[in-house]
Amino acid sequence: MTGTTVAELGNALSRIRDTHTRACLSGVSDGDVLCVDIDLSALPVSKRSEGAEKGYVAKRKNQYTRQLARVVPETQEILSHALYTGKTRSDAVFKTMVGKLETMPGLDTREQRGRVQLRFDAGFGTDANINYALWRGYQVLGKMYAWRRVKKLARAVQTWEPVPAGNGACGREAGWVSKPHRYGRKTV
Repeated sequence: MTGTTVAELGNALSRIRDTHTRACLSGVSDGDVLCVDIDLSALPVSKRSEGAEKGYVAKRKNQYTRQLARVVPETQEILSHALYTGKTRSDAVFKTMVGKLETMPGLDTREQRGRVQLRFDAGFGTDANINYALWRGYQVLGKMYAWRRVKKLARAVQTWEPVPAGNGACGREAGWVSKPHRYGRKTV
């Protein structure tokens, strides 16, 4: 395959996705949001595989991996995906994955993107990535990359509320931070 045929295949897959996806803003009621997860997962591979590097895989030391980045909404459809080398970090692919999400119809304006909530783990949660998403108009629900800051913010919580456990998860507590960290847009 050449770069041209790969690009043509990507365009064809995007047209199929746009025609048949159940995850679109037109199906979201006014006032509701479309929740979209951005994730990076290690894929164990042979050390001879293209892009293979030693990476982290739980309970497997010295495992060669590649990284699979995905954008997945509540409907569990894969809206976009990309394959990276084994040592690729989450924070390095965030903007690229958000850009791939924006190829979907209905995400052309800041107002339309404001109806989309991006959810992600701490590896994506750098100040630069959070600000990027906020500046583009998205709602954000994610973990911060800076654990020391999280610890400091947690100490500022005055009232903790129990969060109901679900699917076998143990109970947790949540609370409002009285003075949240300053990002490119006001956050709670």
